[in-house]
Amino acid sequence: MVQLPKPEIRFKENIDGFFSHIIQIIKDSIKEHNKNHFVSVESIQSLKDLITLYDTETIMMLFIQHTSNSWKLIKERDPHFFKGFQDVLSKIPIRDLNQTQFMFNLVTLKDDDKNIISDDNREVMWQFCESFVYILVDYVHRMRVPRTKLLPNGEKKAVYTLKFLGYFNIREHCKTWSIDLVF
Repeated sequence: MVQLPKPEIRFKENIDGFFSHIIQIIKDSIKEHNKNHFVSVESIQSLKDLITLYDTETIMMLFIQHTSNSWKLIKERDPHFFKGFQDVLSKIPIRDLNQTQFMFNLVTLKDDDKNIISDDNREVMWQFCESFVYILVDYVHRMRVPRTKLLPNGEKKAVYTLKFLGYFNIREHCKTWSIDLVF
């Protein structure tokens, strides 16, 4: 069995990749349309740099708190998911970033009735968001300290030792995302 890096490391790497992809999308859009429909590349780079300086677990917790109720929207490829993502970003102090709309605009904005970003680029963004879900479910699972308990009848039962993020319905997310957790 391949040992994956800790969820905190995977999340940080994926956040970095996600924002790097957004920066490239904006650069490509400027080249193609000769105008910037979004915030500046420098603003996104500043946000990316700031996020990498933040404690990764804090960012993960913000992401869970502000987006986990809308993770089904990722599966449906519904851009309204990014409204919750903006709530995460709004907790990070950066002055020159319009924190209420840029992510939503990135996936919905049209120019002459044509999407500003390609379907392929949009799909890559969704794939990053899917990876966040898998990583965060794994994170919550590990933080709850899973183990198996031997019942009096000899059967084994999967249990959690800690009640980490009690509101987070891990079973529902595992069912929705077809995630098998190891106890």
